[in-house]
Amino acid sequence: MSQRLYNRSSRTIAVADVPPDVLAAIEAHAAERLLDPITETAVACVATLSKSLRKPGLFARLGGRMPEAEHQTFAVLIPTTLVVATAGDQRGITVLSTRLADVDLVGQTDPAYAVDSSIHVRGRWGGPDVGSYVVALGDDPAGQAFHAALRTAVAAAKRS
Repeated sequence: MSQRLYNRSSRTIAVADVPPDVLAAIEAHAAERLLDPITETAVACVATLSKSLRKPGLFARLGGRMPEAEHQTFAVLIPTTLVVATAGDQRGITVLSTRLADVDLVGQTDPAYAVDSSIHVRGRWGGPDVGSYVVALGDDPAGQAFHAALRTAVAAAKRS
């Protein structure tokens, strides 16, 4: 079994509870991509705190660049789209989205090789090419519920 990279814990939240700077970035992303307003159309929202379990290596310590000890991921499901924002002190805020109809894989890594509890979502993340993105979710009920809601929403989008 592989050693875990992160300790992840998720909690279900209202979109209004997303930190203001992250919510502003999400809303700007949605407006840029002509999506419906996130705060008005969110079906599900989860916040995941990821704490790194690995200690920095020798070269990282000597080079002065230490990896982030923790970061947050906010996943928001709206009727047609999955929007994911990642925020950390060093990495800043990144927002990506993919249409649910374009998603062709939502799954976890084989537990024998899993390095954390995240899910891999393969879709078109902001361009014409298909790519896989790791959406951080905890092993807890909130993470599992969001994963199930996402799978259900993708299946519904494929049928319509």
